[in-house]
Formats: sequence, structure tokens, C-alpha cells
Amino acid sequence: MKTKVIRTLLTIACLLCSMQMSAYDFEVGGIYYKIVSSTEKTCGITYGDSKYSGNIKIPANLTYNGRTWTVMSIGESTFSSCSGLTNVTIPNSVKSIGNHAFYNCSGLTSVTIPNSVTNIGENAFEGCSSLTSVAIPNSVTTIGDYAFMSCSSLISVSIPNSVTSIGWAVFCNCSSLPSVTIPNSVTSIMQSAFLGCSGLTMIIIPNSVTSIGGWVFYGCSGLTSVTIPNSITSLGDRTFLDCNSLTEVYSLNLTPPSTGADEDPFDDRIYKEVTLYVPEEALTAYKNADSWKKFQNIKGFDPTGMNGIEVDGNDKRNVYYDLNGRRLSTPKKGLNIINGKKVIIK
Repeated sequence: MKTKVIRTLLTIACLLCSMQMSAYDFEVGGIYYKIVSSTEKTCGITYGDSKYSGNIKIPANLTYNGRTWTVMSIGESTFSSCSGLTNVTIPNSVKSIGNHAFYNCSGLTSVTIPNSVTNIGENAFEGCSSLTSVAIPNSVTTIGDYAFMSCSSLISVSIPNSVTSIGWAVFCNCSSLPSVTIPNSVTSIMQSAFLGCSGLTMIIIPNSVTSIGGWVFYGCSGLTSVTIPNSITSLGDRTFLDCNSLTEVYSLNLTPPSTGADEDPFDDRIYKEVTLYVPEEALTAYKNADSWKKFQNIKGFDPTGMNGIEVDGNDKRNVYYDLNGRRLSTPKKGLNIINGKKVIIK
């Protein structure tokens, strides 16, 4: 609670500071601009004297006072709390979207982010409760903390291979999000990244991820199954608490991942009711490891597919993934994800 209060106060302070520094150099077509470089004739969009609303198409270039300017950025808090804003098209000239740029734009239903953008700032789209989908282009390397927090209508998001870390609370409280495929480029999932994503029924964690922070899937009440790849070496505090629909957990590492220093990653219901599946040769290790030994039902399985089951690989109704999140045309021998379920194939 204390952390949340501090973060809220910091957010308010940032917004107030930004508004005080919101002076613009010129206005064209109802959009306000601040000069970035007079020499290079570049500018960025900034907060104006009036509220932005409706559909806005940002130009890549514009003419003002006899000079042509290139739009390079969307500044901090530019569209913050513009509840009447419904659609924004960002041109290929823009390189960055600033902190709080679209914060609390509750009427925003769509935004087009071009391949030129490399950075999405902290809290950039937080509170955009009408935003239903967002495609993050491959040019983006950094997604700031809390960037899409409380986008409660978000049902589709694509994370590109250029991203290496899922930051703090990036998708926290995106309660309508049904599934997320994390690319193989990601090595860490930070604290509270998917906290409160109650609609999440499927998550594919690739073999590139080595650590999952605390509270990451806290309150993901729709998750029924989760596979922890063999690359994972640590789980944070309360990672899977209140995942009330969870029925099975697969941990593929032969060495039980270390767990939170202060709190277990699982709650009492999970320990009592959920089946933990681990590689046969690691069964004893898990039964003796901190946190893991609390599972009342631990079963060994053979990842190579021995004693598996038969699945019709030609059934076009089936959707196949491997444990690294790669789409397959047909299932492979061993453990597969078929229609969101973990299945062992002979």
C-alpha cells in the first residue's frame, strides 16, 4: 500500500511538473509543437492550451512560418487525461512516446504505432480503458514500467522480438486480456507485470526467460495451467497467488528454481489442490526443495514423450505451440501446448 501511495504521488508530481512546463512554440491544425532543434528543424508534440479530442492524425512534416519541420517525438503528458480523444495515428518520423503521453485517455479506442518508434515511456497508455488492441512494432526496444496498466478493455497485444524485458506492472489490471505470447528475446519478467489480469487463460513463457519477479501473475484467476520452462532459475514473492482456476503446474528445470525470499510464489490452495509436474529424474529434488515441497501432489513425467498420448496432428481445428512459444504446423514428440493445454505426445 505504501509503495502504491508513493507511486501515485510521484505520478501526480510528474503531471503537475509537466503541465507547468507545457509551453509550446507554435500551433498548426490544433496540435501544439515544441522545437527540439532549430538547426535540424525538428519538433515534438507537447501539451497545449486546449484538450485534444476526436481522431487525430499527426503529420510527419509540417510547415510553419515558412519552414518545414519534422515531428520527432510525443512529449511527456502530451495527451494526458484527454478523455475525448478516440483515435491517434502516429507517423513514421516519431522516435519516442514520452512518459504519461496518453495517460488516462479513457476514450481512446485505437492507436497506430509506427516502426520508427524505439521507446514507449512509463505510464504511456495507463488508464486507457477503451483501448482494445495494440500492435507494438519490432523497432521498439523499451516498454516503460506501467505502460499499459489498467487498459481494462485490451484483448489483443503483440510484443515484438526486439523487447528483452517485460517491465514493472506493464500489463497490470488488463482484466480482459485472454492470452499473451512472450517472444524468445525476453529474458526477464519484472514485478507485477500481469498482476490482476483476471481474463488471462493462457500464457506462454519462452525458454529465454531466466527469472520471473514477484506478484507477476497475482490474481490471474482465469489461468488453468502454467509451464515454467527449464531456463527459469528463480520465482519472486507471491508470483502465482490467487490464481484460483489453476489446476496444474509444470516445472521443467531439473534443478528446482529458487523462490521468493519473503513469501512463497504459490498460495495454500495451490499447494493443496494443484498437481505439480516435474521431470522424473528431478522428482526427489522438488520434494525436498523449499516452497516446492509444499505441493501435496507432485508427479514425475518424461518430457521426451514416453507414456504419452496420441493426438491427431492432421486435425486443422487444433492449434499447436512448443514450450518456447513457437507456432507449430503439427505437434512434436514430447510436451506440446495444444489448444492452450499441455499435452505429452508419444
